[in-house]
Amino acid sequence: MAKQPRAEVTRQVIMDAAVELFDEVGYGETTLTAIIERAETTKGAFYYHFADKEAVAGAIIDEGGVRVEEVTRRITDSSSAGLEKLIRVTFA
Repeated sequence: MAKQPRAEVTRQVIMDAAVELFDEVGYGETTLTAIIERAETTKGAFYYHFADKEAVAGAIIDEGGVRVEEVTRRITDSSSAGLEKLIRVTFA
């Protein structure tokens, strides 16, 4: 069953807040309370989407991997020369 669009937005807002905090204060210093406050959401909404801080970090990593795969696929599917493709993948 697909999630409602609003739920997907909430999930992304939580992930974005976590990314910002991980960058600002580090993973170890980031608390669930800080993520929830930054996302302007509730504990219930957080726990609907994620079991804990590790789960948020895992989702962020997974999303990053998907983005890298998409960029790599677009570049390798292009008609560019091999070296140009490598440069584009490296700096995309």
